Amino acid sequence: AVTRLSGDRIAVANRGTQQIRIYDSAGRHLQDIGRAGDGPGEFRGLAGLWPLPGDSLLAADGGSGRVTLFDPEGELVRTVTPEPVEGALERWAGRPFADGTLLIEARRVSAERRHSGLWARGPWAYDRHAADGPWLNTIAMQPAGMNWSWNVQGSESYTSAPFSWFWPRRASDGQGLWEGDGGRAEVRYVAADGTLRRIVRWAEEARVVTTDVEARYRDFRLAAAGSRYRASTEAMLDGLVFPETMPVYRSLLVDSEGCLWVERYRPDWETTARWWVFDPGGRWLGEPALPRGLTLREVGSDYLLGIVRDVNDVEHVVRYALER
Repeated sequence: AVTRLSGDRIAVANRGTQQIRIYDSAGRHLQDIGRAGDGPGEFRGLAGLWPLPGDSLLAADGGSGRVTLFDPEGELVRTVTPEPVEGALERWAGRPFADGTLLIEARRVSAERRHSGLWARGPWAYDRHAADGPWLNTIAMQPAGMNWSWNVQGSESYTSAPFSWFWPRRASDGQGLWEGDGGRAEVRYVAADGTLRRIVRWAEEARVVTTDVEARYRDFRLAAAGSRYRASTEAMLDGLVFPETMPVYRSLLVDSEGCLWVERYRPDWETTARWWVFDPGGRWLGEPALPRGLTLREVGSDYLLGIVRDVNDVEHVVRYALER
């Protein structure tokens, strides 16, 4: 995660060192916050990062399921472990709500037992917790994707099924939640108390999975596996079942003006992202042309913030000006 702070500074959630790194507008390193570990202010799976009023920072740790608040100087304020919910597995924090309550997404236990071939993961639940951890209510439930299991030398392995997105599709505007399963051109806006407020639909058909697409998927997975994992990847691809279509979209983002950005689905071998943009009421605004290879992370009133990879696959945080 990356986010912009006051004074044109940039905060980066660096999972390599489990630290929040602060840089000035010229890219000079200013400060490190946190470190790897299980204690207060430490992380095992640093993921989300959100600025709060007054330049405080809230960080999400997927490894421990905790959220940690730091003051503007980077000093630890508190670490919160949201109250466990029955049947919840992985738990990840999303952007907190304006009233201080927490958004926690948690995959529930699957009703379908794991088996060879295609099987459904448990659904994702979007839960709202008080700032100090207690569960308040479930905002929405969303179907999870499909897994593909296969046997390798007598042991069962599994991975996400082709074009099945593991992570849920959701974005908070601080008051409620935009969410959808991506299977069709539709997103729903749900208030923090779970009340459905709006449904937005648009004209876009899902891309058909042709035999050429299946072949491209196989080639991509084999190339990514390299020689070390080629045998197990070939075993995975043997008899692999493909869906008839890809999803319509793969991720959601809300910008600083409350507009909803919807990323059109693209398979992993396509590097150019396409986004549809809607105003807070759901009116379609357009499809901006984004720089090639940009993974969008944050949209402000006049800037885009994201990540690109160079020819050596090294990550760089980049910012572009945005004319609305």
